[in-house]
This record gives sequence, C-alpha cells and structure tokens, in this order.
Amino acid sequence: MQRRLPTLLRRLRGDRAALGALAILIAASAFFVFPSPGNPPGFHHDEASIAENAYLVSRTLHGERHDFLPLYIQSFNDYKSTEFMYLLAAVFRIVPPSNALARGIGSLVVLAAILGLGWLAWRLTRSRAVAVSLVVIAALTPWLYELARVAFDTNMEPVMIVAVLLAVEWARRAERAPVLRGVVTGVALSALTYSYAGGRSLGPLFAALLVVFLTRDQWRWVVAAWVTFLVGLIPLGIYAHRHPGALTARYNETKFSTPGMSRVDFVHEAATNYLHDVNLWRWVTSGDQKPYIHTWGAPQLGFALAGLAALGIVAIVRSGITRWWVYVVVLALLSPIPAALTNDRHHALRLLPIPIFLCVLAIPGLAFLWEGVRRGWVHRVALGLVAVVVVAQLVQFEVNFQGKPRSRWVFFDADVPAILGAAHIDQNVLYIDHDDIYAQTDARWYAATHGFPRSHVSVLAEAAPPPTRDAWVFGRLQPCRFTCKILYRAEDYWVALGLPTNP
Repeated sequence: MQRRLPTLLRRLRGDRAALGALAILIAASAFFVFPSPGNPPGFHHDEASIAENAYLVSRTLHGERHDFLPLYIQSFNDYKSTEFMYLLAAVFRIVPPSNALARGIGSLVVLAAILGLGWLAWRLTRSRAVAVSLVVIAALTPWLYELARVAFDTNMEPVMIVAVLLAVEWARRAERAPVLRGVVTGVALSALTYSYAGGRSLGPLFAALLVVFLTRDQWRWVVAAWVTFLVGLIPLGIYAHRHPGALTARYNETKFSTPGMSRVDFVHEAATNYLHDVNLWRWVTSGDQKPYIHTWGAPQLGFALAGLAALGIVAIVRSGITRWWVYVVVLALLSPIPAALTNDRHHALRLLPIPIFLCVLAIPGLAFLWEGVRRGWVHRVALGLVAVVVVAQLVQFEVNFQGKPRSRWVFFDADVPAILGAAHIDQNVLYIDHDDIYAQTDARWYAATHGFPRSHVSVLAEAAPPPTRDAWVFGRLQPCRFTCKILYRAEDYWVALGLPTNP
C-alpha cells in the first residue's frame, strides 16, 4: 500500500485530466457536506431520538427502552431502523455527541451514495467525464442536498439502494465464484431492507426482480443472492414475531385504505396517488410542501437531471435494452408504489428512490452527450445548456434555502434548547410527565450534548407530583398536572416551576 500511493500520485501528476476530475470531485463533495449553520434550525425530535439512542448504545449497548443492541428502536409510537443509529454510536464512542456531529455523519452517508453513483457510472461507461458529471449533478440536486442536512434514519436508504445496484452490476459481469457474487448481492439486499421503513418493501422488490437475470449462465449467483437475502431476513422475522404489529404500525397509521373499500376503488386510488407522486413537474418546480427535508417553493429536482434521465431512456432504447437496464427501469417504475399506498402525497422521504433512479438513468444520457462532443457542436451546446440550467436552478434553490421559513423553525424545535438552558438543567433535576415522550427525548438529548448526567432528567410516575418544592418541570403534549407556574414557552413546549401539592 505504501508503494502504491507514490505511484498513484506520480500518475496523477502527469495526467492533467485526472487531476482536474479529482479537483472537481473534491469541490463537489466539499460543497455537499459543508455545514449550513442554522438551516435546518434546531434539532428535530426524530433526530434527537435516533441520536440519543446512539449515545446510549455507545455507552451501555442498550437503547432507551433497555433492549440490548436493538434491531429497531421505538420512537414516538413508531419503530425506526437502526443502521444509522449504530453508525452514530460508533462515532459517539470516540467523539462527544452533538447536533452538528450527528448531522455531519448524515451528510457523509448521503455523500457516499452520490460517490457510489459516480462509481456506477464509471463501471457502466468507463468514462471519467460521465462519472464526474453525474457526481456534480447529484451533489447539486436539492432533494439529496437537503437530506444531507438532517440526521434521520432515512439517510441510509440512498446509499443502500446504490449498494444494491453496484452489487448487482458487479455480480452480473464478475468472473468470481457464483456463491460469492450471490452472497455479496444478498447482503446488500438485506442492508437495504433494514435501512429505513420504506426499505422493508424495497428490499423484497429489488430481490424479486433479480429474476431478470435468471439465465443458464447466471442463475447460480441469483439463487445464492435469494438464499442469502432470506437468511438476512431471519432477525426481522423474529422481531416481528416478538413485537406483533410493530413493523407495520406506521403503515397502518398512514395507509389510505379503509375497511370496506372495494378492490376497484383501492386500485384506482393507488394509481391516482402513484401518478401524483411521480409527476416530475411538481418536483422540478416546488417539491414536498411539508418541511421534512425541503424548503418548499424552489425545485427539489433539477430540470437538467430530469432531461438527462429522459435522454438516457432514449439512448437505452436506441442501443438495445439489456437485462441490466430492464432491471433498473422496472425498479424505477415500481419503487414509488409503497408510497402511493399511503395518504401523504409528494412525501419526499418515502419517495427517495426517485432521485437515485433518475441519476442512474441519466448515465446513458450523459454518455451520449460526451461521446458526441468531439464530433460536433450540437453535443457541446447541449452540455453547455445542461451546465447553465444546473447553475441557474442551484442559485434559485440557494436563495430559497437561505430564506429559512418559519415552518422549519417550528418543525425542528429550534427554541427548545433555549428554554432548557433557562431551566438550568446542569444544576437542577428536570421532571417530565411519564406520557410526554417528546419532552423526555429532547431533554435527555440536551443533557447528553451538554455533558449533564442522565439522572438530571427524571420521569414522573403516573399522576405523581414532583418530590420537592419549586421543582423544574418540562413538557409538551401534557399540561401541568399539578400546581405550577409556567415560566418559558417555545411553541408547544413549556418549562414551569411546580409545587408538590395537587390542586
């Protein structure tokens, strides 16, 4: 390794094109992960829940519900995936926890997905220009850029989708033993399944569509992938058996179907939802109206990316549709279906496969343009227009992004740290009602990031008042159940001084 590095550096020094490509990749990556202080403001309670569980696991190997190395964490009546949590736990074991650190890890995870897309482009085209162009366009895509500004379990889904695509692309062409290729593919499929709630439907979908590669020469690695994938699902099956309804709770809360709905009405509603969700005009003009990861009003996808994906489909048809592209195109069409079965339209987190597959479909489009650059001016003008459109929409998005609408301030609980600081949690015990899980999570994460003992956050038993006079009480969902004086408010959150006597 030590000998290879100087050799590689010497080669780069003599290859100006390679140096330029490397410089562009570094610049795009730096732009993508560079912090945007105050946007999103605060730290959403879902982020706090994941981060606080990661901190506990890093210290005790148990989650907040005292379960050893949890497969899922129960968070606000939902069960969140733990891949991202364990990644945070590994970092928190070494570095003190903080909001910025958690979000920084989230940005690196999404960046890994973007660099993986570049690597996939290189494997498919062997073109440095195509790979670098795709990385730049993906890094400037608002949908992915804003996802990289938060610390949700969802951050893992894009990189796992790309990991599956890379594994399948490698397995179909590699000359390694079929079992090895199948195991690698099956492990990637399992990782996708555990990455996010949506992964529990995407993993089986990606696995089932490997049937495309069932040929006389390829069937062995496909079967090995299926067997490995099924083995990887055993922990999920055991968890579902021990926690009935846990893994379907979120879907049951958000599904649009109602008891007595006919099959015809169900299919019609699902098809209508699907067409709404995949309407690219909405995504390239405004995007998700909910402030989960988007500052609504500017595009969430770029016109250039959508146009390149369309050009890519044309290029695929012209050059002959291979089994690989059948796999990609069918997945691109089917992956939004799980989101279409819910009652939320244009839900950016549930529709994350869309920007990933648009990037993949853009690869042959970019290859077509770059191949024609030396032959004529039409391709050069087209590439120039792509660059102009990308920059123009980036400027439009940045202006909107820096606006920091009030809805994001409220959604990310930006005022909560101020009122917790006013309660002097470093010196006082903060009492919280046993039902107020949002307040418990925010207070415990605040204590972890400020170095206060976990014992400074005390959960009251049902109907129990604080044990001392003039106790500090924190809440959100529940009113003060005893005599108290509210001193500070932040939207729904409040801090009060309580007395030990019930009214």
